[in-house]
Amino acid sequence: MKVAEKIRSAVEQYKFRIAGGELEKTISVGVALFPEDSETFWQTLKYADVAPYRAKDEGRNRVLRFAPEMRRDENGGYSSRTPLVPAR
Repeated sequence: MKVAEKIRSAVEQYKFRIAGGELEKTISVGVALFPEDSETFWQTLKYADVAPYRAKDEGRNRVLRFAPEMRRDENGGYSSRTPLVPAR
């Protein structure tokens, strides 16, 4: 979480130079841990991808660790019963 927060903070403070001025950006970072949050590498990666969407819903520009309640319901997407594997 500390590394993710350092990255988030560095992006927030950086001024991107673009034609005609500067651009300020922020990011939301998702974190999931293997094997604490998931049984497989690919599922852990997917859970890390889910967390920033929750962070954005909660105000953006933050680091958020995946939590089981972030899984979507049957109609909305991810489920703990669906194995997440890479496409071939």
